[in-house]
Amino acid sequence: MKKLLRPFFRLLQRGLGVAGMRNDIQVLTKELASAQQAISGLASLVVQRNQQMFDHVDIITRERGEAVTQHLLDHVDIITKERGEAVTQHLLDHVDRITKERGEAFQDAAAGIARTELQNESTYLRDAIQREAAQLQRKIDAARASGPITSTTAAPAPISSSPAIDDALYIALEDAFRGDPIVIRARQHQYVAYVQNVVSQTAPLLDIGCGRGEWLNILKDSNIPATGIDTNAASVQECSAQGLNVSHADAITYLSNAKEQSLGAITLFQVLEHLPFATMVHLLRLALRALVPGGVLIAEVPNSETLSVGASTFWIDPTHERPLFPGLLEFLATEVGYTSVEGVYSSPLAPEPDFSELAPHVREPLLAMHRQLNGNGDFAIIATA
Repeated sequence: MKKLLRPFFRLLQRGLGVAGMRNDIQVLTKELASAQQAISGLASLVVQRNQQMFDHVDIITRERGEAVTQHLLDHVDIITKERGEAVTQHLLDHVDRITKERGEAFQDAAAGIARTELQNESTYLRDAIQREAAQLQRKIDAARASGPITSTTAAPAPISSSPAIDDALYIALEDAFRGDPIVIRARQHQYVAYVQNVVSQTAPLLDIGCGRGEWLNILKDSNIPATGIDTNAASVQECSAQGLNVSHADAITYLSNAKEQSLGAITLFQVLEHLPFATMVHLLRLALRALVPGGVLIAEVPNSETLSVGASTFWIDPTHERPLFPGLLEFLATEVGYTSVEGVYSSPLAPEPDFSELAPHVREPLLAMHRQLNGNGDFAIIATA
């Protein structure tokens, strides 16, 4: 039966186009596969192209970034160099301006110092002339009263003792109020350390106003070469009797005639307060001229910061000119030209009371009051040439 129907079904399939449809489906299936393959290839190509584009962008970005960075660095270098040169020039201009200003200020200061020195010299010379004239007038008056004038030559005016008191009377005054020579020697012994290494046979020590010779005896015992001068003839005679090397001389005259840089040390104990101010400054300059480099000037005066001295005992001596404030002496020595100046206080008038049991706010004011009233009796400058 099936065999009989097969030809019939083939005819029916041809009539209905089933066989053609099958072929079309197969063709379409192949084309779809080809299309899918093409699409896959296209997608791969797109991915590849995109990667190439990204790589290209990276290369361009890096190259341009490096170029921009280098450009910025070059620009920074240029700006840094230009601004550095500008700052350097500004600093140089500033230094030039300061140098000029300070140079002008230094010139003004130097001119001021020169004027001050000339004024001091003029004051000293005027005072010296006045003293000479007064002494000469006294001699003339005395000569007129006693008979014909035979000489008008005036003796040099002393600077370390006053003509208002004779030499013997002044020694008696010193013995009464200066203190025991043994005590004075004990006080002055502290100064040996300042001079023992700068004094030599070729650069000895000069003691101005040697008085009773306490300091010269200390130096003699310490084998320190020294000579003393004083305008008080009785003091010179007393020191000579002790075997000390002394001479009757005026300090200004002696130092004016001394060779430059010929002395290792110069000492003045209780001398400067006897001098007029201009004379004192002149003496400090002459001493600096006479000292060797590194030589030492020691000048001790009554300590006017202590009230018991400045307002009381200082005025016992009628030949004292005026109290000298310690800070003033340090200032003058520095201004005159000494390279270093040290202040030394000594000789306390009374031991400090024990206020340890008192509260600090009570103890400290009481100690300050005690020091103000009965503190150190002496002050000295140690000035190095």
